[in-house]
Amino acid sequence: MVREQNWIPSTPIINNVSSRYEKMLSEEAIEKAGPYLREEQTILENYLAENICLRSMNCCVVGGGSFHYLLQALSFAKTYTLVEPFLNLYVSDETLMKIKKSEKIKYFDIDFETFCRKSNNCCSESTLYIFWFNVILYINNPIEMINKIIKKGDIIFVSGWMNTLFSHNILVDYFNYVNCGFNESSIPHLPTLENLSFENIKHAKDINTFQGNFADIRIINT
Repeated sequence: MVREQNWIPSTPIINNVSSRYEKMLSEEAIEKAGPYLREEQTILENYLAENICLRSMNCCVVGGGSFHYLLQALSFAKTYTLVEPFLNLYVSDETLMKIKKSEKIKYFDIDFETFCRKSNNCCSESTLYIFWFNVILYINNPIEMINKIIKKGDIIFVSGWMNTLFSHNILVDYFNYVNCGFNESSIPHLPTLENLSFENIKHAKDINTFQGNFADIRIINT
């Protein structure tokens, strides 16, 4: 079974942590964002465990770095699709060659906007889209892009930072590392999921909110 293979990278493969996007998924950045990512993963795994209907769906992880949530997805989903424009920064060519042999795993080393413009990329069956680790706030016009591909029966899982007293120190530590010269005074003005109009997603039936000390989650059913 695919999920038992040991070639799946557990951490991003990065030789030279220099650019902003390399830093975002470096081991040090992941460690700094640990409390946020653990909350996100707990909420996602609880949701998967409580909703048996998801087991007939496909899974698409947007901005998933080195195939994030692959093992979780393959435990329930028909297929796993990764959309990651900086895939070559995180995963070796050797690993990608092995992944290509799997019928259950696909990847697109393009940005989400480009992915959405090519309708043949999208699965015709119901799909769980996972926008993990604040990814959606780095996408231009994300609601508009989602509306290009969303269909009835799809589910969207969106994760963003909470911007509270609890998360302040971790936000400062993480963004100081990712962005050289980051100004702590800008923390209160960072964009959050509250800036997005999820109610404008096509076919949206309900929007569920789960908020921890660090992670702000929206699950949109269509």
